[in-house]
Amino acid sequence: MKTSWFLVRSAGNGGDWDPLVRLYWKPLYFYLRRKGLDNEAAKDVVQDFIASLIERRSIEKATPPAAASAPSCSPPWTTS
Repeated sequence: MKTSWFLVRSAGNGGDWDPLVRLYWKPLYFYLRRKGLDNEAAKDVVQDFIASLIERRSIEKATPPAAASAPSCSPPWTTS
């Protein structure tokens, strides 16, 4: 999945988190399910992770990779 830097920047600048959460919630959830977490545990981990991003304001520090023309598969919370 390519990172949506528009949504990352919007959330990081005080914009709406809903589009970003809608885009990444399912991939995060299914990743955790494939790693062996049960339904409720996977939901809790994703919820806690997103809450942590908001509380620590981590998304504000996220930056696109140096090679902006290269496709990115990095999650939006990755800081380079």
